[in-house]
Amino acid sequence: MRIVSGSRNWNRRIKIQSEPTILRKASAYFRAGGLRPPTEMMVTFVDSNKAEYGVEPICRQIQIAPSSYYGNKVRERDPDRLPDRIGRDDED
Repeated sequence: MRIVSGSRNWNRRIKIQSEPTILRKASAYFRAGGLRPPTEMMVTFVDSNKAEYGVEPICRQIQIAPSSYYGNKVRERDPDRLPDRIGRDDED
């Protein structure tokens, strides 16, 4: 199987062009001051932009592990997978 170098360059060019756009959108979405936003807010940002850029490129730019994103989505669909602490906190 031969990889066409043109397609590799095209993918690299798309990646380089999309990174500043992701960062601009993220900086407008998250609060200023350098504080790390809550994971839930980061997951919402990924959800709103994943159709355009994909999950992994967004996660790389906003510095969240893709596994954290996917784990959060699994817990949203199945509340039984929520940590026990959340249930205890809700009881108080």
